[in-house]
Amino acid sequence: YGIPPASNANYAWIQHMIHHLAPNGKIGLVLANGALSSQSGGEGEIRKKIIEETVTGALDHEDCPYECQVTVTLTDDEEIRKMNLLYRGIDQATDVLSFPAALYPVPGDFSDIEERDPYVFHPETGELMLGDIVVSMDHVLSQAQEYGHSPKRELAFLVAHSMLHLM
Repeated sequence: YGIPPASNANYAWIQHMIHHLAPNGKIGLVLANGALSSQSGGEGEIRKKIIEETVTGALDHEDCPYECQVTVTLTDDEEIRKMNLLYRGIDQATDVLSFPAALYPVPGDFSDIEERDPYVFHPETGELMLGDIVVSMDHVLSQAQEYGHSPKRELAFLVAHSMLHLM
C-alpha cells in the first residue's frame, strides 16, 4: 500500500522506536490489521490503481473483445463472512467472493454472449457487465504475511483470481 503518511500515529511510534533501537537490537510489534493503512496519504489511490491494472490485465489475457464493467468492493472479514453465509451457506470469512453476471459454457469464450445473454450489456454504455468482486482486506494482509509477499501482490492475485471466475 505504499509508505504510510508521517501523520499516522502508529507509523510515527514505529519510527520513534526504530530510532532508539541499538544497532543490533530487536523489536517486536503487534498492530491491528490496517493500523498502517488508511484512505489518506494515497493508499486508496494505490489500491484503485492495482485493481484497475489487474482487471485490465485479466481482460487482455482472456482476449475479451468488449469494454467491461466490474464492481470491486473491499471489505473486512466480518462483512465477507456475512456475504459468504448469505450467498454460499458457509459461515466463515473467505478471502474473495466472485459474483458473475453471466455464465459461460466455455470459460473465457465470449463468441456468443450477445445472443445467449444480451441482458449482461449495460443498456446505456453497451459495456459487458462481468459481475462483482468482494475482497476481504483482513485476508489480504494476513495472507500476504503468511505467504511472505506484499499486500499489493496479494490484492492483485485475489482480483486476478476472481476475474477468471467472472469470465
